Amino acid sequence: MTRFCNAWGPKAFLRPNYHELVVESLPVETLIESLFERSRIEDTNDLPNGSIAQIRWIKPIEKRQPNQKYAHVILSMNDRATANKLILNQVIVGGKALQVRKNKPDPRRCAKCNVFGHIAEQCKAEHNSCARCAGRHRTSICTATSKQMQCANCKVMGHGAASRECPFFLRKLKEKVQWEPERGYELFVT
Repeated sequence: MTRFCNAWGPKAFLRPNYHELVVESLPVETLIESLFERSRIEDTNDLPNGSIAQIRWIKPIEKRQPNQKYAHVILSMNDRATANKLILNQVIVGGKALQVRKNKPDPRRCAKCNVFGHIAEQCKAEHNSCARCAGRHRTSICTATSKQMQCANCKVMGHGAASRECPFFLRKLKEKVQWEPERGYELFVT
């Protein structure tokens, strides 16, 4: 594999194929960064040693609410069978059984223009487009009420660009399932 990567140049690397799970409502005081905690989760749940490749909070710690007690994490598993075991049986962390589901990321939506398919860093739009009212300003400074919401994508009043009920979002989600058939299953195909 090293020879293969070297043939592509110095910046090439091989990315591991992890199987990502979402664990809901983990107490925020859990020290997920600790190798000891990762090992304890494996032992408590009768998982093979090293089966959890990574654990990370979905929302960065600095963006949490001041009194937040729970948050969701991504568990990156090294194999599909172990990931499926957790989906079917829950995961026990700190004596609590927590729900686990397969991570199915939404289609990418730009935080600047709100168009699907790219991120703000790659955006070529001249102006911002508000995710709440579709106006030409940043969403963070929007003063629109819920009655003034308008989608920047489908242009319909009553919902913002981040709405999971938006017909445009639902179409993009359907396209993603067509391109990633495994996404349609609750478990990983083994």
